[in-house]
Amino acid sequence: MRDKWDGVWPDQNATYNTAYRLPQRGIGLPHANITKYIAGSHYSSSGANAGYNVIFWKNRTIASYPAYTYVSWYQRVDDAWLFQDNLTPDKDNNIKMSAFSVCCSPYELPNNWYLEYNPRPSSRTSIPAWHINDDGASLQSPDANGRSWWWSEAVNPMSGGWAKIEQEIKYSRQSDGYIKLRENGVLKVNYAGPTDKYAGTARSEGIG
Repeated sequence: MRDKWDGVWPDQNATYNTAYRLPQRGIGLPHANITKYIAGSHYSSSGANAGYNVIFWKNRTIASYPAYTYVSWYQRVDDAWLFQDNLTPDKDNNIKMSAFSVCCSPYELPNNWYLEYNPRPSSRTSIPAWHINDDGASLQSPDANGRSWWWSEAVNPMSGGWAKIEQEIKYSRQSDGYIKLRENGVLKVNYAGPTDKYAGTARSEGIG
């Protein structure tokens, strides 16, 4: 994957590493125009790159503003996911879907923000919602339209079907920035406000 992506986690065990994979475990492709999907697995408690996170990312330089990103993908969770109660640390009560950070990984704390589920799915029938979280101080809440970081109901990624995600981001240090997320063509997140107030020019954008 390193020919197209600057980093992937996990990357410490070939059996579980995030990689391009042929359909497996009974999970078919989202459509007939591709032959593989990107998949990885949590498998240990040895750190972000060896079990905690399943994610891949690109590094980029943002030397002037505004700057833009559009990205789309299909996503779902393995049907054999083992659910844990939401009181158990580091289990499936923490599911992020995309992340933005200073370089050179998606989680350069505290200089990162991300889109996640909150409330998070804990079963195949639970109803999650989209949520933005900022570990630093790049975003504002409420945003320029008076909205908090909690947004619309989400398709449950554990429900056994694929969902198409589209993200449009305008990186700006001013209130004219935005984060728009569409799920199966429906606008679910529509944040307006600053999106990148970090120092320097090196950034990372991650999916997973």
